[in-house]
Amino acid sequence: MASAFDSSYRQFQQRLQQLQIQVVDASPHELRVAIAEIQQMFQLQIVPLAETIEASLSTQLQSIHTEINKQLRLLETDGVFLQAARQPTTAQQRKQQINHRLDLLLQYCAASLALQPQPDVFSDASASTPESSTKAPPTESN
Repeated sequence: MASAFDSSYRQFQQRLQQLQIQVVDASPHELRVAIAEIQQMFQLQIVPLAETIEASLSTQLQSIHTEINKQLRLLETDGVFLQAARQPTTAQQRKQQINHRLDLLLQYCAASLALQPQPDVFSDASASTPESSTKAPPTESN
């Protein structure tokens, strides 16, 4: 389950990064379509992940999901405002705002990934660290 969590969040993260690149050259309509796709991805693939992690972390993940959902709605509004912008400077400001929101969303993704219990890599590392520290003193005393 942890790998599905990790995989889904990584895909979501990559899609947000792709949108950051698209902001530069894409038309406002293309951006709105991409934002809608990201919102759908979040609802269908990310939100259900809260059920796949342990209960103690689920509450924290729910809080992060609430913030992500809020930022996605605001991102959608930014897309509408970008499409309505008539002046190049206004359009540029809207694109900067979209990039700022995408940065926030990427930070929320990182926070969500940090909540995930890590697979065997960290379990093995933490297991070997106490063993090596308990083995080291007897070796030094001999």
